[in-house]
Amino acid sequence: MQSKKLHSPMEKLFGLTGEFIVRFRWILIISILFLGIFASLGIKDLKTSVSLNHLFLDDDPVMLDQDKFDTIFGNSDFAGVLVESEDVFSPETVEVIRQLSNELVTSMDLMNSTTSIATFIDDTSPEALELSRESLNKRQSVRGKLYSEDYKQAWILCSLKAYPPSDEAYDQHDDPAYLVGQDILRIVEKYKTPGITLIPTGVPVLLVQKSEDMIKDLIKVILLASLIAVVLIVIVMRSWLSIIGSILTIAVSIGSVFGAMGWMKMTIDTTFMLIPVLLSIAVSIGYTIHIFNFYKRNLMLTGEKENSAIYAVKETGWPILFTAFTTIFALLSFVVVPITAIQWVGLVSAISITVVYLLSMLLFTAIISLGKNSKLIRGNSKNRHDSIDGIDKVERLIGKVSDVIMKNGIALTIIYVILIIISLVGITRLKVDLNREQMLGNKLPHAKNQNYVSNSKIGASNAYYIALLFPEKNSAVTSEVLRKVEELEEFIDQVDFVKRTTSINSVVKEVNMLRHRGSDDFYTIPEKDSTVRGLISYTRRMSDDSLNSWIDQENKSLKILVEIYDVSTLKTKKHIDELGVEISRLFPGEKYPEFDFLLTGSAIQMSIMNQYITTGLIQSVITALIVISIMMMIVFRNFKLGLIAMIPNITPIIITGGLMGYMGVSLEFVTMTIAPMVMGLAVDDTIHFINHVKMDYGRTGNYDRSIKNSFIKVGKALILANIILCATFSSFMTSDVNSMVNMGLFMVVAMLSALIADFTVTPYIIKLSRPFGKEMTI
Repeated sequence: MQSKKLHSPMEKLFGLTGEFIVRFRWILIISILFLGIFASLGIKDLKTSVSLNHLFLDDDPVMLDQDKFDTIFGNSDFAGVLVESEDVFSPETVEVIRQLSNELVTSMDLMNSTTSIATFIDDTSPEALELSRESLNKRQSVRGKLYSEDYKQAWILCSLKAYPPSDEAYDQHDDPAYLVGQDILRIVEKYKTPGITLIPTGVPVLLVQKSEDMIKDLIKVILLASLIAVVLIVIVMRSWLSIIGSILTIAVSIGSVFGAMGWMKMTIDTTFMLIPVLLSIAVSIGYTIHIFNFYKRNLMLTGEKENSAIYAVKETGWPILFTAFTTIFALLSFVVVPITAIQWVGLVSAISITVVYLLSMLLFTAIISLGKNSKLIRGNSKNRHDSIDGIDKVERLIGKVSDVIMKNGIALTIIYVILIIISLVGITRLKVDLNREQMLGNKLPHAKNQNYVSNSKIGASNAYYIALLFPEKNSAVTSEVLRKVEELEEFIDQVDFVKRTTSINSVVKEVNMLRHRGSDDFYTIPEKDSTVRGLISYTRRMSDDSLNSWIDQENKSLKILVEIYDVSTLKTKKHIDELGVEISRLFPGEKYPEFDFLLTGSAIQMSIMNQYITTGLIQSVITALIVISIMMMIVFRNFKLGLIAMIPNITPIIITGGLMGYMGVSLEFVTMTIAPMVMGLAVDDTIHFINHVKMDYGRTGNYDRSIKNSFIKVGKALILANIILCATFSSFMTSDVNSMVNMGLFMVVAMLSALIADFTVTPYIIKLSRPFGKEMTI
């Protein structure tokens, strides 16, 4: 059968678009570059953050509870300094602890108080220190809490005041917690002494150290990804104008998007910056390769640059637009996840893909159309749209591979089904876990330090708070309430990952013991309410700061600090659920009708985030799946074809999820973005392939011939695009952050499995299902 050249309305529209681009190319090039440079100037004003608070929506119950807690107690952020020496009771070490503790309070407006062994020591002479050692060994609130029993580690516990609103003491773009962290690090650095190790920790300190470490890691990965991109562009295109056009498309896309955020004074999470940047690089190269592939083929046949550029836009404009739309909608599925940073990734990545598409069509096409026409390499063909003339050796080889694939369709389908079943079993082993040590690893300096502190005998880098809220004044300072608090602490201390608990009970017991000449028998909660209130009033008169950290001025709200090891959030979630039950048992509603409690702090936030990721991932994947399926059916105007198109797009998610399950890699902030992102990227290959099969079938009326022609026409471009995607994402594997390494590895696995499914399963299903109707006969 001899086919006719048929041009769809979309081909005609993009043909006209190509003519417009070529006609006004210099205006487009100059205008785009000017706007891109101007927008990029805003990058200098871009703010970054790694705060957990930026992950939550403003009206999230977690943030509302934290605000309520901070209103009562001042601050829910945790900070401390681990001190190590041969003997923490040596005069030199005690003096360092004393001076450091004093300067933290006197030099920092937001430091409320510090508690350490120096708090209980007046004389630092060797003889006096030995007496202090003996005395403190008898005090249960100090021994094992402020120093280790082998005397090699000591702990300085810091209590912070409430952060002022950003429009008062601080510039509106500065994070008070970050400034506190800088102050702590600056002061600690002054007191570093040979033989004495000081390791600061806590939320404010981590903000500073993590931000600095992540920026360095980010720069390293981006530079490597850029180098990989340039090398691949040079190898694939081998044309100076195409190379320049592709590099400018990448640079202007990234510069414009992030520059615009800078002009808008936006704060972005450093951890997630890599995703839209590398997506822009990879997708930009992929789009320009598709355009260049058709441009080059037509140039080989005609030698006419302008006509070849128009032809490339006509042939690729609609498929690339459709792939851009599907990728954008897949990324926008992140907005259903109740995590601010994940929503940011989805929105910014979607905007980035939009900009990449526009610049690929306008800027890249305009640039490659420049220059003199080439020498005609091959004879012109009047029927070049239908002919496989103008193809190279690689494309001919791909055509032969397609024959092998189609002949072995049944065997390949069986293998595919077996792999899917095996992967589904692996998915059942997949879990969500935000363990900080597993996510960050031990390579970044701050991560190494914090892991060391967390696993030390006395220090802690993670904690949470419990606030017990009673309705009336003095209702929290009864013997019954404090005994219930003691019972609650005992319940918590039994948990294997809890280091220690601290509350007002320690103060009350200490003062009661001192009241009875230091007798250990009186290290208890007094039986009479009047005695309890008397001890608290006495302590408040003597040292108000020691009580303000644990009880409010009206004596109706109590605070318990729980310092823990860094563990699985699955464990902390289970513990928190059990904790809620225990608090309800101790303070039943019928006896305490207006009683309430709050749980806050980094450990609580991570535990809640664990639940958000679980539900958010499911919602995001389902949303992307539904939207892309509907788009496929509408665009191809074929329900059956829409379903067929989703098979190779679900495949990488199943295979990658199964592999993660078998390898024991958990889902967390970064790896949860893989599934929707892969779905949006993998669908690009499917669209290009099915679209060309459909177009070619309209010309040939034969499925076998159309499938083979599609392999020849777009196969090489699809392979190159995936190689570039994989190479770009492989740069993640050079990161010092475990999450990023996992991201790179599984993105490569996902993209390769998607390409293999597109080349093996999709064509065979098309042949069997005949979605375009019966074959035409002569």
